[in-house]
Amino acid sequence: MKKHHPRKAVLLFIPLLVLSTWIVVSHVFMHSSYSPLSFGDFTFRAGSEEVPQFANVQFVGDIMLGRNVEKLSREDGLDYPYKRLDGIPKDTYLVGNFESSMPKVHVPSPSGTFAFSVHPDLLLPLVAYGFDSVSLANNHSYDYGAESFTNAVEKLTEANLAVFGDQRNQGSSTIAYVLVNGQTVALVGMYAVFERPSDAAIKQALTRARENSDTQIVYVHWGAEYELGHNAFQEELAHAFIDAGADVVVGHHPHVVQDIGVYKNKPIFYSLGNFIFDQYFSTDVQEGLSVRMIPEAESLTVTLHPVTSLGHRSQPAFMKGEDSSVFLKKLATRSDSTLKSMIEKGFVEFKF
Repeated sequence: MKKHHPRKAVLLFIPLLVLSTWIVVSHVFMHSSYSPLSFGDFTFRAGSEEVPQFANVQFVGDIMLGRNVEKLSREDGLDYPYKRLDGIPKDTYLVGNFESSMPKVHVPSPSGTFAFSVHPDLLLPLVAYGFDSVSLANNHSYDYGAESFTNAVEKLTEANLAVFGDQRNQGSSTIAYVLVNGQTVALVGMYAVFERPSDAAIKQALTRARENSDTQIVYVHWGAEYELGHNAFQEELAHAFIDAGADVVVGHHPHVVQDIGVYKNKPIFYSLGNFIFDQYFSTDVQEGLSVRMIPEAESLTVTLHPVTSLGHRSQPAFMKGEDSSVFLKKLATRSDSTLKSMIEKGFVEFKF
């Protein structure tokens, strides 16, 4: 973790006039404050009084609002996926992986198909629940081509969601920034399902992130689907991210919760599993993990929150009591042994 005075956040896609208008509108839209990162060649100072500071940053795994999730939402209300969830505090910056494309002409994705389309009106409940930012560095963001990716960026941004990550762009433009607990946190979106990002792209992204932030978190799409343990490719790549400057690695894509590792005292959450999805064929795909982080100058504290949608299709809820304890004990057993007792308690602290 590099102690650094917050510098200018990198912005992609949005002209200055649109950016300034967006800031004013999003200040009062859905949230009490706007999301403090955006896109374009223009910049604003992350430490300015206009940019809100959050107490923590929280990550979940895969969010897919198409297919049967859309069908259920049309039948029972657009807020269907969130009805069983505890509320998210206003001072939590909530991040998820948006596992879908958004073509300009939306056609609902039939069950059993693997090209996902989401209608823009399904974004409003996502924001209303408390999401602030989503990654598009996944294997479905281009399901309907480059135009659908660009349209997704536009629609997500219009809905007051900050977007980062790009399956086809693995350089420094995949970074976004947010102020958390007095620290500028860089969110670095990476994609590594079918090919490994090059060493040059990793170096470029993490160097830029360290120049502009205090804490660097890589949020990466990778791994083998439905495997509860990480593979050698994930481990090698996670170590490469940390060697290049990452403080935390958070993974998604396998659709199940994988083990938690540690390298150079930096945490690796190999997969957070599903958060909102229409997979029901096993217990593992209907359980997920949410991790809430509080960065400090030389440490990071992480609270683990298991989720389940068992018996409630595509409707997650945070586990409580014995259910949470059992889940965390199982996760601790297959994770790094040095973290076992902390994972069982649901609270892990790392000193840098």
